[in-house]
Amino acid sequence: MVQHRFPDTDLQALKQIATAVRVVFTTTCDELRDILEQLEVLVCDANAGLVIIDSIAYLTRKEFALDNIRKADYLSTLASLLKRTATRSSIPVLVTNQITTRFDEVTAEAYVTAALGNTWAHSVNIRLALHFAPGDGAGRLLSISKSPTAPYQIIPYQITQAGPIELDVAGDQAIGGRLAESSAHGARILNRNMADQAFSTYSGQHEAVLAAQSAQYYY
Repeated sequence: MVQHRFPDTDLQALKQIATAVRVVFTTTCDELRDILEQLEVLVCDANAGLVIIDSIAYLTRKEFALDNIRKADYLSTLASLLKRTATRSSIPVLVTNQITTRFDEVTAEAYVTAALGNTWAHSVNIRLALHFAPGDGAGRLLSISKSPTAPYQIIPYQITQAGPIELDVAGDQAIGGRLAESSAHGARILNRNMADQAFSTYSGQHEAVLAAQSAQYYY
């Protein structure tokens, strides 16, 4: 991907980029918590500019499947550790979240929602949701569904050999209407009702959440 995005980069530079990525594997919730308690030191030693965790939901589903109280306490602890690291190190922390199927108590209709529940939903500062567009499912959309600084908006994108790129699709009917220019925010946004109607038809989605973006959110 890096080679396609920066085609003029030589092989040695590409190897240096690859070796700068450090990967730590965990198999239990305790291991993950122990690593996050040392995360500030790891970030400092590696001079890291980004932390990615994929994914907390896999571990918590396995260990706290029948104990929501312990799960909520555990997630609160992780959120505090991640925000502390983001604040003190001034780096973004990206956490991927799985989705799960639930059933409406009144209609019994199935719907998909983020797997980590309300505790995690209230802990994150920015929530980005990745969707397949309605219709043939070929299109992809990114929605900013929670942010202290950005308006609710939908951004069409495409995954290429050079990574994800934003698409300019003003007038595209596949996402429920025309993208409008917002002079107040300088961003393209959809009417909220149109967006909700479009998203209700999605057959698949994957939620990515930023546990923290910068120190200014915590002062």
